[in-house]
Amino acid sequence: MNPDALRIGAVVVAVIALILLVTRFRLHPFVTLIVVSIFLGLACGLPPVEVIKHFEKGFGDVLSFVGIVIGLGTMLGGMLVFSGVPSALPPGWFPLEAKNLFHGRSFSPRC
Repeated sequence: MNPDALRIGAVVVAVIALILLVTRFRLHPFVTLIVVSIFLGLACGLPPVEVIKHFEKGFGDVLSFVGIVIGLGTMLGGMLVFSGVPSALPPGWFPLEAKNLFHGRSFSPRC
């Protein structure tokens, strides 16, 4: 079989997996993008060291560390909001309430 056809098939499978993992299984899109991109690099025949090297280069020299920290931080913040931790903290710790930010509507992570 043609190697280009295998690569195109791997891309199609990766896109379908990405959509299913985010929508059906409700995995975080940031983690899903990382996992699917690594598996796609391996499926295209790159050695694991090259996959990581290309991932870092594609993510950007500056954002290779900062972007991952921001992505993981937003995941942690989403989990905290979903678990109800902010509502258990004293109201004086936050100068603005979430209802003020959303014009009287409370924030729901499943919007």
